Amino acid sequence: PVEKVQVSRLMLPPRLRIDLVDRQAVARAERRTPRGLEQGYVDRLGNWMSARQQIGVPSAEVMGLKVVGWNDRHRGALTQLLENRQAIGPDLRQIRFEPDGALWLDTASLGRIRLGPMDGQLERRLAVLRHLKEELPAQVKGRRVQSIDLSDPNQPELGLPAPARGASSS
Repeated sequence: PVEKVQVSRLMLPPRLRIDLVDRQAVARAERRTPRGLEQGYVDRLGNWMSARQQIGVPSAEVMGLKVVGWNDRHRGALTQLLENRQAIGPDLRQIRFEPDGALWLDTASLGRIRLGPMDGQLERRLAVLRHLKEELPAQVKGRRVQSIDLSDPNQPELGLPAPARGASSS
């Protein structure tokens, strides 16, 4: 599949120059169709690519991220997430669009992150997530974050594991 085509006409000697930019998969993907679940890939713009459209062996980076619940109406949000992938963290494992419209991320360091509904606040939620990613390690002192709920970016909620039994509170 081709992402971009540019045609230039050259005068002397007369000829046409055609530049093609191939679409490259950036993540594995899964979508629901009338025939069941379909496996494929998405490019950097959030466009669906069937498994047969992916040329060659996918890179480790592509295989490390999966988009679940892909739908054409989610392309804008997906593109925004893919553009912010480095800020979210290299340990981003999954982007999941729920049937009810909720958006979830799964990372190794911050656990499950609920970004909430697709209501125009995604950029704000991603800014809060970037802030939490920088500030949380010092605040939770070795306790692994299990989940973060950013459905209300003004009041993020953290899910932390219960303290170990037998730990003294002196």
